This record gives sequence, C-alpha cells and structure tokens, in this order.
Amino acid sequence: MIETGGVHFTQHPGPTKQLEGAKSPQGQPGKLQGEGLVATSNDASKFADAAEEMSFIAGQFKNKTSDKRKFKTGSGLSASILDRVKKIQTIQGVQGVKDLLNNFQTQKNLTNQQIRERLEEFSDDQVDQFMALDIAADYFERLGDKEKADQIREIRDDIRAENKSLIKAAVNVSEDAAGFPHLGEVRDIREAYDSNVQSYVRDDQSLEKLHHFLTENYGTEDVEEAIIMQLKLLSSEMASMDPSAPPEHLDAIVKDLSKLKQLVAIHDSCIETEEQLVRTYPETELNENVLMGQLLNLIQQQWVTEADFEKIPDKMNVQQLDAQIFTLTKVVAAVRMIPDEVFVNDDTKQAIISAAAEGLDSKIEQEAAEEVASPQDSDSIIGEIAVDLTSVKRPNDESEE
Repeated sequence: MIETGGVHFTQHPGPTKQLEGAKSPQGQPGKLQGEGLVATSNDASKFADAAEEMSFIAGQFKNKTSDKRKFKTGSGLSASILDRVKKIQTIQGVQGVKDLLNNFQTQKNLTNQQIRERLEEFSDDQVDQFMALDIAADYFERLGDKEKADQIREIRDDIRAENKSLIKAAVNVSEDAAGFPHLGEVRDIREAYDSNVQSYVRDDQSLEKLHHFLTENYGTEDVEEAIIMQLKLLSSEMASMDPSAPPEHLDAIVKDLSKLKQLVAIHDSCIETEEQLVRTYPETELNENVLMGQLLNLIQQQWVTEADFEKIPDKMNVQQLDAQIFTLTKVVAAVRMIPDEVFVNDDTKQAIISAAAEGLDSKIEQEAAEEVASPQDSDSIIGEIAVDLTSVKRPNDESEE
C-alpha cells in the first residue's frame, strides 16, 4: 500500500488491454497493460477526487510499483535514488555543471545567498538546482573541503524542504522517462511533460491538441508507446504529491488522465477499423494514421456536415465505393462509442452522428444508383449490337435475290 497524503493506493493485478494493430518499433503488437491502483480516502483531500481517474490505469499500462521507490519518509531521498538520477542526467548539460563547480571552487568564502544567486544563473528549475548542489557536495567532499561540502548540503536541504513535492515528483518522472530512451532525452521528455500538464492549468487542452502533442514530440509510429509513457509519468507525479500541492496542478493531472483514457478508446477503434479495412480490401493502399486525426478534428467542431464525413475515405486513400461505405459504417459506429463528455456540448454528439449517417447514406445511394444503371447500360449495348447485326447482309440473302 502506498500512502500519499489523504489517499491510499493499493496495488492489485489489473487486466490487459490490447491496442489491436498497434505496433512497437520492433514490429510486435503493442499492449497497454497494468497493475491497478484503487484509492480510498480518509479525509476531504483533493486526492479523493482523483481516485476514479486513477482506477482506469489498471487496464491501460504497467506502472512501476511505487512503494518500491527508495524514498524515505523521514529525511528525504536515499543515496541510491540520487545516484540513479545522476546517471540519467535530469540536470542541465555536463558542461554547465562543470562551470558551476569551477565557480564554487575559485570563489572563496561564498555566502549562502551568493550560492543561491549562482544557482539561479545556472538554472531556474529547482530540480536542476537541487541535483547540481548534490553533485557539488559530493565533489567538494572528495576534494577534502568538508566545510564547503557541508555548506552546500545545507542549501541543498533547504531547497528540498522548500520544494519537497516538486523535487520528489520530478525525480520519479525523470526516472520513468529514462525507461523510454528511443522517445528522447530525459530532460526533453520531462520538459514536454510539464508543458503538457500546464496546458490543462491554462485550460486550453483538447483531445486533438493532446494527440498533436504526442505525435509532434514522439512521432505517429510511437504514439501508443508515448501514451503508455505519459500514463506512467502522470502516475509517478501523482504518487509523489501531498496535500500541500497546488489544487490546480492536481486537477491538471486528473484532466490529462481522463483525456488519455478517451484518446486510448478512440485510438483503439481507429486501429481496429484500419485493420479490418485492409483485411477486407487488401488492394487498398491505406494512408495510415489519417482516420484518427480526421475523427479528432470533427468531434471538436460545433457544426459538421455530411460532406465533412464523405471526405474521410478520400483522405485515407480509400477509392473503391464499397470500401468507402465500409469505412463510413465503421466511423459512424466509432462516433457512437465516444463518451459524451468529449463533445463540445450535449447536442453536438447527436448532430455529428446524424451528419456521419447522412454521409454514409449518400454513399449507399450512390452505390444503388450505379447498380441500377449497370443493367440499363448492358441492355443499351445489346440493342446497339442487334441493330448493327440487322444491317449486315448475309451471303445467302444476296443469293435469294
């Protein structure tokens, strides 16, 4: 059991959910699988509000067991955690650290305030400052300058006390980010993650923007793994927070968890549709990953027409009419399955379903018209051939004359 502020997270085995058709970089089917987190509240903490959103992670991803993290409940971080964090470079570039150490070494008798000023010049990120001071303390300890090492450790501990939840969360997030090296550098992933969470604080996030964030930063081919990573990072940060955390930041995490849940459902449906389409119409050279983007764009609109949906097969490079009808049938079904809260308002979902159904009906009517026209065309051709034949004189006819 993990006790964090006013909520207890208890682990239990969770189900496995397969994103059909999704492939890992190695070409193997990807999975979102996990261990569940069930929350029970013993006070009115904001963490209780997040319990329901946390529970869905059980079926979505495998989370590192939080109670195995080597954080002490007393003084703070263990040496083993700090060593691991140093190795994954959560701080600024190595040269920046060397410059800071050189500054501390060449300028004698620096006051605590002066050291703080040097840290501000080094980075405005408290996690960077904390980690740099930890390295600096070890450095001067090895040089035999125990006085300076102790001074730096004192400032380091002050920064940790001032930003306990933030530093703890950042270390956890950075450690998990290191598990996805092919998605980018740890620092870049952490900065992108922070920016994404802040977009919820600003309340300018949507499913389409979230999908764009994931594909822009990690590529369309790795979007499933990016979702897994994002879920892990959010869970790590949430498990690190305490009741003193800003409520708007906790709300942002809960919103991101909810959006990711919705995105996984739509992604699942789109992948399944594309797979079925290719199996049924193997001659189709499908533009992959188009359906997801098109669908996310339309469900964010307040007004759509049947023409908007009729364009989807063309953008997917589905040319055959019966294949287009197959695609739009799946699109209508996918829209019906999307949760109501995803749409702009209560009426939007029904309006979009109606527009999609009308687009599908138009294609069906087009197919019926073509089928009706085909026999007529055949009769016309036969009639023309018959007329031509009557105009041709047979040899026997000439002899009879």
